[in-house]
Amino acid sequence: MNDAYTTLRVSREAGIARVTLDNPPVNVLALALMRDLRHLLTALRDDDSVSVIVFDSANPEFFIDHVDMSLGDTPDALDKPGWRAAAGRSSSRPRT
Repeated sequence: MNDAYTTLRVSREAGIARVTLDNPPVNVLALALMRDLRHLLTALRDDDSVSVIVFDSANPEFFIDHVDMSLGDTPDALDKPGWRAAAGRSSSRPRT
């Protein structure tokens, strides 16, 4: 499961999933981190072997800094079919 994420480090043991946020330098909640979190939580949702999810940060000074809502050169990034399917929505726009 760990190789699937660019901004998370994930380990599982004895019913506990440990998720380390690792989006240097300050764990800005940007598109890549949001996608990785959505992918991880969707994968864990139906995993009966996991009872607890523990989040921590690779940077002891920051858990999650601010939100970066800029989509850069990909203004439709949240409209991609994979994002909608993971969110359980059928519309082409995220809810506001």
